[in-house]
Amino acid sequence: MKMTKFAFLALAAAAMGAANAGLVQTQVDSNGLASGVAVDGTVASGEYATNYGNGGGSGFGGTLGAGMISMDADALNVNFGFTGGNALNDVVVVYIDSKAGGFDDASMSDTSDGGRSVISNLAKDSTELFPTGFLADYAVIFGSFGSVSFELTGGTHNFLAYQPGREVNIARNLLDNGSSSFGFNWFAAYCSESGWLSNESMPADSVNSMSNPGFNTGNPGIQYSNYNRFEAVPEPATLAALGFGIAAALRRRRK
Repeated sequence: MKMTKFAFLALAAAAMGAANAGLVQTQVDSNGLASGVAVDGTVASGEYATNYGNGGGSGFGGTLGAGMISMDADALNVNFGFTGGNALNDVVVVYIDSKAGGFDDASMSDTSDGGRSVISNLAKDSTELFPTGFLADYAVIFGSFGSVSFELTGGTHNFLAYQPGREVNIARNLLDNGSSSFGFNWFAAYCSESGWLSNESMPADSVNSMSNPGFNTGNPGIQYSNYNRFEAVPEPATLAALGFGIAAALRRRRK
């Protein structure tokens, strides 16, 4: 079984609902080149290396606010799973910031179906603000229709993968740029396909204490301030092998 390492900010508890708090929680997949995840639609107990349960809000029944988002890397993919705190009647969108550049609610326009519309514009009649410095490169959505991953483009998002149920993946080489150790920031929101936004989020945020934003005719719309981080590193044996390889190469170079 994979070992899981949790790294928390010292002030995470205080930051959970604070505006402009930024990074709330980091979890580390300590064997980021191998995985026991089977993408079969259901998240089993102990299947994923990291499991985040630090959501907030209950506007749509606590589906995301009391739910769990799971992540696990292997040599080919980063796998994502969702376990709802209540019935999944709407769309959970996980925004992923993995590299320079990216998009926010103001710079996306793909509304060709309900899931893409949620990604592009959470509350239909307003522009929501992402955490400071956070621009999304990829998104994963979980809904009654299944689970889908996309590369974000601003215009028509690039479809990556679809799976029935509550699990899906993104090819690792899109997220890690060939590195054995890598990480990305993310946050999640919950919204209907018609653009009626819940007050639920992960991690918990100041929006959780408000009523549901709904279509939110104010502009700009609500501010998301907090995000989580996922990191994957090779297991210790792999790190040792890499170290031996580097040492041998240095010895050959000296000779």
